[in-house]
Amino acid sequence: MIRKLVPSIIFFLLLVSSSALADIFVTPYGSFNYFDGITTQQTLDIDTGTDFMPPASVAVSQLDNAMGAGIFIGTRSEETGLILGLNLEYIGGKKDELFVVYDEFGQSYTVGHLKIESPALAVGGFIGTIISGLSNEKFQSSTGIEIGVIKPSGTLTLDYHLHLGDPVNTKTETHDFGETSLYLSFLFTEKYSFGDTFGLSGTLGWRSAKSEITTIKTPAMSGGYAQNYGGVFLRLGLDVEF
Repeated sequence: MIRKLVPSIIFFLLLVSSSALADIFVTPYGSFNYFDGITTQQTLDIDTGTDFMPPASVAVSQLDNAMGAGIFIGTRSEETGLILGLNLEYIGGKKDELFVVYDEFGQSYTVGHLKIESPALAVGGFIGTIISGLSNEKFQSSTGIEIGVIKPSGTLTLDYHLHLGDPVNTKTETHDFGETSLYLSFLFTEKYSFGDTFGLSGTLGWRSAKSEITTIKTPAMSGGYAQNYGGVFLRLGLDVEF
C-alpha cells in the first residue's frame, strides 16, 4: 500500500507546485511521540508447558514513548494560503517487561521477558492553510490534517526459563507482525524564518492510528495483538525553501 501511495502524492505535489505562486520547501525533522496508551490488543494467553507455571493471560503493554525522524516535502502559496505536502516518518517503538507468575502462597517468580521491537514507517499526504492573523514577515502559523498509512515492522518475543530458579536454561519464541493501517493527524505548525531560504519549524500534533489485530500462535503463545501508534507528537525541524 505504501509503494502505491507515494507516487500518487508526489505527482500531485508536482502538479500543484507548477504554479508560479507556489513555493517548494523541504523540512527534515526529529520527533517525539507520546503514545496515549489506548490499546486495542486482545489478551495474550501464555502456556510454556512447565509444571511450575500454569497457563496465564497477559495484557501486553503499550509501547514506550519513542523518538522518530522524518522529512516533509511540500508547497505553500502565500497568495491563497494553501499548503500541500508529503510526509515520511520513521517512528521508533519498543517494550521490555518481566513476565511474573504467582504461586498459591502469593509468592512472585520471574520466569521470563516479553519484548516488543516495533518501529514503523508512516507515509501521508498533508493539506493545510496559513493562518494569516497569526503570521507576519518572520513568523508563519499554519494548521491542517495529514492522512496516510503506517507500516510497523514488529517482533514480539517471549523468553522464558525452562526450570524455576534456573535463568540459564531458557527458550525463546517469536512472532512477527507488520499489518498496514490507516492514520489521521491534526497539526499546528509555527515557522520562524531567518531569511528567504532557511527557517525553523515546530509542529504540535495528535495522531489517531487504527491498529489491526494479528493472530499469534506459537507453542507457548496464543491470542491476538495489535499496536496503537496514536497520541500526541512534537516535531522540530529545519525549513529549507527553494
